Amino acid sequence: MSDSGISLIGFEQLVGQSALAARLRSALEQDRIAHAVIFAGLSGSGKRTIASIYARALLCTGIGPRPCNSCPQCRKALSGNHADLHVVRPAEEGKSLGVDEARGLQRLIDVRPYEGGRAVVIIESAHDMTAQAQNALLKTLEEPPGHVVLMLLAETLSPLLPTILSRCAVYKMARLDTAEM
Repeated sequence: MSDSGISLIGFEQLVGQSALAARLRSALEQDRIAHAVIFAGLSGSGKRTIASIYARALLCTGIGPRPCNSCPQCRKALSGNHADLHVVRPAEEGKSLGVDEARGLQRLIDVRPYEGGRAVVIIESAHDMTAQAQNALLKTLEEPPGHVVLMLLAETLSPLLPTILSRCAVYKMARLDTAEM
């Protein structure tokens, strides 16, 4: 387990999400990276884990399958100290992501990556974003900087504006059966 609380796993070790892992690996191998993705699923379905693995894979400079979990970029991401990996959360526990956080996100992505060719932003609790925050995020999704990949984590898609959904690749987390849990 790393300092960030995420195990040193890659796509191969994901339980119950093999189809999603295969799609993400294929996108990486073909360099067909969507500028914005939504990982949707119930609490505990593995959204944070898959976002962490995908973020490391996007930042990885190792040889072979990504993420390698051993190159400097992977190690920094695992420790929570990568300059180009940002996590956006509500200002307070149990609160919605507001327009201030969305505007702060805009300032984050306006800065070129420090350590490589891309920056990754993970937006937790995207389903709790206010309408104003979603509208502030919309400009970024409509005119995305080429160096940024946004990952929105949502328990459900219904609170998200149709304009947000239409500009993101949506990946639904598979339900785990009892044996997989």
